[in-house]
Order: sequence, then C-alpha cells, then structure tokens
Amino acid sequence: MTTVKKKKQKLHSKVKEKVVYVVSEKSKIVAALLAFFLGDLGIHKFYLGQNKQGVIYLLLTLIFSWTFIVPVIITIICWMEALGYITTDDKEFAKVYR
Repeated sequence: MTTVKKKKQKLHSKVKEKVVYVVSEKSKIVAALLAFFLGDLGIHKFYLGQNKQGVIYLLLTLIFSWTFIVPVIITIICWMEALGYITTDDKEFAKVYR
C-alpha cells in the first residue's frame, strides 16, 4: 500500500459524521387535525404556509357550497391529506414543511 493511500485511510478514519436533524416549527399532528376538521376552508394549507392553495380551497368551498358535491370532494381530499400528514416520517415532514 502506498503512503498516499495510508494517509487517506487515516484521514477517513478520523473524520466523524455529523448528523443534523431538522426541527420543524410545524406539527404534523396539528396539520392533520386542521385538515380533518377544517380542511374545507383550507386552514391546514394556511398553517403549512401554502397560502395560494389555502385560498383555492376556501374559494371553492364558498363558491360551490350550494352544490354539495364539491365540498364533499374537497372533504375527501382533505381527509386523505390528513392521513398523509400522519403517516409521513417526522424528518421528511420537517424537510418539506419548514
């Protein structure tokens, strides 16, 4: 083995890996509860900082509330989003929704 390879091995053995955990200010439990109970109004989207999507949910619910089918579809979508928030790993949730 050459001295260069030996030096590289020594260098690699001395280097320690640093593990950084991202802590999110947003709680996935709160986001899921908001999506489940107030999802039609887009409150969970506002909570997660996705204001444009929140406004879309709110406007769709307010404009088409008389049709019954649109709010039901939005409710089903919000329940699926709530399930997605709950089943997402904490680190992944923190990375996506900082």
